[in-house]
Amino acid sequence: MRHLPTHTDERKFQCNTCGKAFRQMSTLSQHRAIHSLERPFVCEVCQKTFNRVSTLISHRKTHTGIKPHQCHLCNKAFHQKGNLRNHIFTHTNERLYKCDECGKGFNQMSNLMCHKL
Repeated sequence: MRHLPTHTDERKFQCNTCGKAFRQMSTLSQHRAIHSLERPFVCEVCQKTFNRVSTLISHRKTHTGIKPHQCHLCNKAFHQKGNLRNHIFTHTNERLYKCDECGKGFNQMSNLMCHKL
């Protein structure tokens, strides 16, 4: 029955620093690294440091010049699928992230977070 919680929205493991909650303790443990100043994973090409090995692996793709994810509307290409997904919102004008204070919408969570500062 361990698999069942992935199909519910039960998030019982909460970060003491920011309050974000997770379904699994292992995911919370990974998340906690973002609050730490420790960045032990170093890119051999540009010396940029990361707190997760998965982020370093993803970053390494930026040095290859290969951009396999292409926008079907304007042909702009991206290293990562998530960046393409965010880019497509610039064409649709869709605003998935709304400010709970003023109602203004944003196409990226990071833009909403900057707005709230």
